Amino acid sequence: MLHYAPILPQNYPVLTQIMTAAFDEDTRLHTSLLHDGPAGYNDGTLIRKLNENPDFISEKVLLDDKIIGAYTISHKPEQNILELLFLDPDCGNQGLGTQIWNHIEEHFSNCSRWVLETPSYSIRNHHFYTKKCGFHFVCEKQYPDATSFVFEKERKSVLDFQDMMKMQTELWEKHKDKWPPMQPEYGKDFILWMIEEVGEVISIIKKKSIHDIMDDPAVHSHFVEELSDVLMYYMDTLLRYQITLEEISKAYQEKHERNMGRNYAEEYQKLR
Repeated sequence: MLHYAPILPQNYPVLTQIMTAAFDEDTRLHTSLLHDGPAGYNDGTLIRKLNENPDFISEKVLLDDKIIGAYTISHKPEQNILELLFLDPDCGNQGLGTQIWNHIEEHFSNCSRWVLETPSYSIRNHHFYTKKCGFHFVCEKQYPDATSFVFEKERKSVLDFQDMMKMQTELWEKHKDKWPPMQPEYGKDFILWMIEEVGEVISIIKKKSIHDIMDDPAVHSHFVEELSDVLMYYMDTLLRYQITLEEISKAYQEKHERNMGRNYAEEYQKLR
């Protein structure tokens, strides 16, 4: 279980040791060098400078009670900058980096735009930020002795199916030790829970007037929340039955085309 807490001066030595190991491993992985990183990464001055900067927000990351990394955010009205994020190499390939990023996004949920820089050679970092965290490449920056890539992420104001399925997957990852597996045999359970949420929507319609739903902010918010629950279980159902976005999109489009060619009045007349 990951925990987050303010960085204390007595944490500088262990965080410097972890930071040094993290940057050096990335350097050896992608270059012919054995040691390299930003100025002060291996002597304690960088973590001190970042943590004691009043314009920055820094937290250490703990796995149970053991410090395994840290991050620093530069918080500005127009955007947030991920100044630093590092994780103990011994804790790699466990999904912890993604969990840390999810925590950061939740902690700064009012931020609509994120920016970060990482060395141009750090292919593993590029993959992590683009494939796991949703960033996209913006530009290349040249420095006297190095080249970096700039990545950016903007929070969407309107979610699409891909966003929703990703969010439900992330939620399941967080609780997978207690929740049903992502297997088809559990799909029926989520269909039933979805129907239960539809019942909650119907209950509001039955108990409240159309005026309440449309004009009362509290009732309207509750109504939308229950509809969101329906969508969440719908996404869980797609995931359990391993139905891809391409499949559901194709089926939806084909059904729409058929519906556009139907004569509903004639069909209903035949049913009488």
